[in-house]
Amino acid sequence: MRLSKNNYLYGGILFLFVVFSQGSDQALSGYVKNVSTLSTLDFNRYSNFNYLHNRLNYRVDMTSSWQGALEIRNRLFYGDNINPNGLFTSSLEASEKPLAMSKALVDKENILLFSEVDRAYIRGNIQDMEITIGRQRINWGVNLAWTPNDLFNVYNYTDFEYSERAGTDGVKVEYYLSELSSIQWAFNIPKKRDSLIVAALYKWNQWNYDIQILLGNYHKDGVLGMGWAGNLYNGGLKGELSWFEPHENRFKKKGVVTGAVSLDYFFEKPFYILGSFLFNSQGAKNQKELSKNYLAQSLSPKNLMPTRYNLLLQGNWMATPLWVMDLSTIYTLGVHGIYVLPSLSYSLSENGSLSLLYQGWFSLSNDIAVLQSSGNILISFNF
Repeated sequence: MRLSKNNYLYGGILFLFVVFSQGSDQALSGYVKNVSTLSTLDFNRYSNFNYLHNRLNYRVDMTSSWQGALEIRNRLFYGDNINPNGLFTSSLEASEKPLAMSKALVDKENILLFSEVDRAYIRGNIQDMEITIGRQRINWGVNLAWTPNDLFNVYNYTDFEYSERAGTDGVKVEYYLSELSSIQWAFNIPKKRDSLIVAALYKWNQWNYDIQILLGNYHKDGVLGMGWAGNLYNGGLKGELSWFEPHENRFKKKGVVTGAVSLDYFFEKPFYILGSFLFNSQGAKNQKELSKNYLAQSLSPKNLMPTRYNLLLQGNWMATPLWVMDLSTIYTLGVHGIYVLPSLSYSLSENGSLSLLYQGWFSLSNDIAVLQSSGNILISFNF
C-alpha cells in the first residue's frame, strides 16, 4: 500500500494493531465473489467483463473497552479492453479516499489487480460515549434505497455487489443520552478545504418513531436535515429530507432540497415489497433538461439521481428455502427512463450462493431505446 506523508493517522492505527493484538481476542473473516458480465449498448456491440472480489475482515479486542478493525478489499478485473490507456485505473484512484491506502498491483490493458484498505479504525467506549477514529462507515441514512441524510457515505443503489458500501476517513463521537436517544458528532478528513464535512445528529424516539435531526457543513454548503422511521399499520414508514444552502452567493445560487420517503411491507407468505419516492430539486424535469451536465454530476446526497422525480418499486419472494427471486425497478417521471434489476439466487451451501442478475436502463420518451444493458452471474463464498 502507498502511504502519503499525510497518512500518519493510519500508521498509528496499524501500530496499535500490532501492539495490542498480542494475546488479544481476534477474528478473521471474509469472502470471495466472482461476477461475470456481458454488456451491450445497442445489441450490436458486446463486451465481456469479469470481476473477482476478495475481502478480508480482521477484528481484534485490544482491551475490554477498545476494539480495532482492518478490512482489505482486493479486486481483479479482466475482460475485453477494460483498461484502455489506464482510464479504468484512474477512475478507481479518483474515487479513493483523501488518505491513499491503495495500490494497482497489476495494471494492463485487459487485466487490473487493485488492492485497497476499505476499513481501518479503532473504536472505544468511555462510560456513555463511543469514539471511532479512522476509515469507517458513518451511516446516518434511515431509508433502504435513497438516503439524503447520509452525508458521509452516500451509496449507489444500483451497485448490487458492494454490500459493505463506502466508508470515510474521519472521526465520530456518539454520546448516549438514554437507551433511545443519542447525540452524534462527526467530521471527515478532507482532501481539499472545500470538501470538509462536519455535522451533528440528534436522535430520539417519539410516538413510537425513531426521529433524527442534523445540522452541519457539507462541502461548500450548510445543511439542515431530518429523518424518521417507524410503522404505519403493519408496514414500515421511513423518510429523510435534507436542505443544502450555499455559503457564498446565497442570493444568486439556489439551495438544493432532496427528500425520500419509503413504505415497505412483509406479507405472511415469504414475500416482501418496497416502494420509495425521491425528490431532487436540482434534477432534470424532462428529457430536454437531461443534458450531459446532469449526467456528469457525481453521486452525492445532493444528487442521488440526476432527475427530479423518481419512483422505486422492489419485490422479493423466497420461493423455497434455497431459491429467492427479486425485482427492482426505478422510473424517472417526466424524463421517462426506467431501470430494471431482476435477480434469481440459489443457496449452494451454508456459506455459498449463486445469483443471476440483469441490469437495464431504457428510455421510454419516444420509441423504446436501450441505454445500457448487462447480464451478470455472481458466485459468492464466505469464510
